[in-house]
Amino acid sequence: MWHFSLERWIDGSTDTHRHPGDNLYFWQKSKQYLQLHQKFFLFTTTICLILVVLSGIRFLQYYHILGSNGKPSYEFMVAKGCGIAINGLAMLLIMLMTRPLVTQVRISWWHSILPVDQHVQLHKYAGGLLFILASVHTLVHLLNIQKNLAGGQYHRWAIYNNVTYEKNMTFSFGQWLLSTQPGMGGLFPGLANPTGVVLVLTCLVMGVGAHPKIRQSGHFELFYWSHILYILFFALLILHCRQAVYWLSGPLLLFLAGKIKMAKGWLDGRGKTYVICGTLLPSQVTQLSIKRPDKMHFRPGDWLFINVPTISAYEWHPFTISSAPEQKDFLTLHIRSLGGWTGKLHAYFREESRLLRIGNVRSFMTILYTK
Repeated sequence: MWHFSLERWIDGSTDTHRHPGDNLYFWQKSKQYLQLHQKFFLFTTTICLILVVLSGIRFLQYYHILGSNGKPSYEFMVAKGCGIAINGLAMLLIMLMTRPLVTQVRISWWHSILPVDQHVQLHKYAGGLLFILASVHTLVHLLNIQKNLAGGQYHRWAIYNNVTYEKNMTFSFGQWLLSTQPGMGGLFPGLANPTGVVLVLTCLVMGVGAHPKIRQSGHFELFYWSHILYILFFALLILHCRQAVYWLSGPLLLFLAGKIKMAKGWLDGRGKTYVICGTLLPSQVTQLSIKRPDKMHFRPGDWLFINVPTISAYEWHPFTISSAPEQKDFLTLHIRSLGGWTGKLHAYFREESRLLRIGNVRSFMTILYTK
């Protein structure tokens, strides 16, 4: 029988047999792992606790809302609890990918307590958790519509939402879900449910496009273009929930400022450079010697994102700078081939090396962008 243990996951062992001292070794390795990633675990634990507290408070705030059976509508309470957590996670998603903010945190004392170097990984986890909570939020809202709203209880919810209604007014399940006729919820009355439907579809497309098998199978363009839907997602989220305006306005403005700064850099040609030399090293490692862009400053251990249009016009990948800041003319990166984009990069310079050996030198240099 095949056995799985955290020990094998930590040290990569393929030995499935138990040995004397396994338990002690397991706890030693676990302790080392937790110490190595303590900033990451403290941050994620704190975020989860905050979300649980906020969701619990929101859940209890709607205890007085009664369903068709005269008892508290737990479906509606759960939906509201998930909703505030979704708003918080959406704000976190933006902040984790706001480059000016990440940069400022990294060069400040906050770097000592926040796992800023793992911001992309945290972004993935936050996106996955948001997807799960959005699924629960959608399910309980559908149950609430079927049980309490489409069943002739419109007057209860109209009174709560200060909506003018006529006696015996009812709406079908489809009208609740796809139209603005009930006039309840959203930034503008009635928008909550129709925008919610589109939000679910948007999340599905983004979730499928962000799957590791899509990103790592040479179809990065699918990930890139499906993730562009984040613009639609945040616009719909604000229309879907009035409170989202307060959660997202500041982070979105900061994110937009970062994008404008990046676009200005592109137009000014800042960050555009070229590969001086690509060297193939053992273990499928490619060493890139890159002409150092003007006015570029970095510290030991810093990393940068690079884009090589010859390999892919859309893909940006982060790598640690392996050269010293004192080297003014060029900087170096050591990139191990792990398939996908890194595999294509290694194959490209392997072909370059072959052409050089036979005296066929390409007439163009390898352009590269940094940020």
